[in-house]
Amino acid sequence: MIPFAVVGSDHEYQVNGKRILGRKTKWGTIEVENTMHCEFAYLRDLLIRTHMQNIKDITSSIHFEAYRVKRLNEGHSAIANGVEEKEPEAQEM
Repeated sequence: MIPFAVVGSDHEYQVNGKRILGRKTKWGTIEVENTMHCEFAYLRDLLIRTHMQNIKDITSSIHFEAYRVKRLNEGHSAIANGVEEKEPEAQEM
């Protein structure tokens, strides 16, 4: 087990003319993406690298299947993918 020093934030600040995600403290601003301040970038990369196949599988098997079932249960509506479908009209000869 590797310990990580992680700081999270959803606030943007201007530091040296650059917009960064960070957290203000009485000592200054902690930059979330700066590896000298926080190991969030390392932790994010580790989790994505080690769990990417699991993320793909869950997205496919759970989220997409739930969406597919919901759409199939809606029945034969006149609107598909946000576009109204019109029945083809019979042409006289």
